[in-house]
Amino acid sequence: MHQHCVFQLLNNWETSANEYIGFITEDVRIARPMKVVIDAGNGVAGELAPVLFRTLGCEVIELFCKIDGNFPNHHPDPSKPKNLVDLIAAVEEHQADVGLAFDGDGDRLGVVDSYGNIIWPDRQMMLFSKHILAKKPGAEIIYDVKCSQNLPAQIIRNGGTPTVWKTGHSFMKAKVKE
Repeated sequence: MHQHCVFQLLNNWETSANEYIGFITEDVRIARPMKVVIDAGNGVAGELAPVLFRTLGCEVIELFCKIDGNFPNHHPDPSKPKNLVDLIAAVEEHQADVGLAFDGDGDRLGVVDSYGNIIWPDRQMMLFSKHILAKKPGAEIIYDVKCSQNLPAQIIRNGGTPTVWKTGHSFMKAKVKE
């Protein structure tokens, strides 16, 4: 019985992962082949992120993609520069186009450009919001107080409505549902 449950769980995970990859690759097109370094910090994104980016046609260099809840290489918090040291070094060593670092459960992202510079979350939001506003002019863009004042100014310049909201996943999720 136990083996059947484990098999069913693994089968469901594989099905869900394949559906997710299919969903992403239906919409996302990469203009040119890219070399991407992925640092999963031994978190759960290590199972899916490399597969997703390879499916998108990227060359992938994996760092700490084997899941290990002890996080033996560094703490999986991409908001801390000390946790991006290995990623920056790998981007420079491999002359990669971009480096991506994920937190332990894969819902936060750290980004490093091809020169090893950190692209901070509010700058990421500027890029994401510009893309969204090109498709949905006038859209409301929700962000938290940790972002710089450059973000709302950029949202306004791109024709959107900036809305500052409480920090935290549950607060943001509730606000988006409004």
